[in-house]
Amino acid sequence: MGPEKSALLFVIHRPLLPNPNWRGGREVRTMQVSERLRPIDKPARRFRMGIFSHFSMAQALTFSQLIDSSYKITKPLLKTYIIGALALMIISLILRGIASGLFSVAELPGIENNLIVLITTFLLGVVFAIVGTVFQILQTMYALIIAVDRTKDVKAGVRKTWKSLWKLVLGGMWLMVRSYSWISFFGLPLIVIGLRGNYDMLTILGSLILLVGIGFGIYLFPRLAFTNIVQLKDATGVRASANLSIQRTQGYWGKILGNNILVGLCVGLLTLAIVAVCALIGFMMITIVESIPPVIALIIGLPLGLALAIAAVIYFFAMTLFMRVYMVELYETIKANPRGKKA
Repeated sequence: MGPEKSALLFVIHRPLLPNPNWRGGREVRTMQVSERLRPIDKPARRFRMGIFSHFSMAQALTFSQLIDSSYKITKPLLKTYIIGALALMIISLILRGIASGLFSVAELPGIENNLIVLITTFLLGVVFAIVGTVFQILQTMYALIIAVDRTKDVKAGVRKTWKSLWKLVLGGMWLMVRSYSWISFFGLPLIVIGLRGNYDMLTILGSLILLVGIGFGIYLFPRLAFTNIVQLKDATGVRASANLSIQRTQGYWGKILGNNILVGLCVGLLTLAIVAVCALIGFMMITIVESIPPVIALIIGLPLGLALAIAAVIYFFAMTLFMRVYMVELYETIKANPRGKKA
């Protein structure tokens, strides 16, 4: 490092020397220094280019860019999500159906005479109901796993969801606790008691508690909305993920809330338009069915109704995955462009 450093200093100070030919010397010296430092300079240049290219790709995106980016990411992942989510939903429905059947058996007249059968049937029903609920939660979390990992392997996605289930559930529970939105639950009973008993002060107190809880939720929820995403991406604990979410979203409260309201309105209007079209098709089908024989009406109406039901399920899954991908993309652009203290 000694010769390179001295040569570099010489090049910098060379114009100050009283030599009319300093430009040629500077040119020669510069080439010598660059030749000496080339093994070090190339990796450094590649590193700098990597940083600049990263930030050029992770610049703050506008709302329309977020929508477009989320759509492009969702499209190739949709098949993987639909297969996995549909399988989890079917398993959940079967297990909860078995639980419902066992509870019905436990209510049959005369079964109370056989206490062992009654207790066994009831406990089995509880077990099947709990397991069915777990699979329902897995279906909900599966969308977030696919959005974060962007895996196209159904088995890998389901396996990752199972491994992350309790961590994500605890993260969601801590989000509710940390946002203080649970305060509003104490206001509802007071309002009900006050309205039924004509206790005006109790009603007012309950309303104030309800508004305070809602206010805390509106203020803190946008800052904590990325807790589960941080858990998956940074492999951190529940409290650490919530703190990182708050830290990284500093200065973005309004944009997070505004973006979520906008995307919610867009999805709501799209859903409303699709429902209106389906209702129009249904009305037209009813009008047609009344004027044709029942057999033909059944042949036409059954496949069309089945197609509409399948389309509704696919649309529901697509919107679910899209919203998860949108939140991940929003988190990425906020993380890449911090306004507060860097995390």
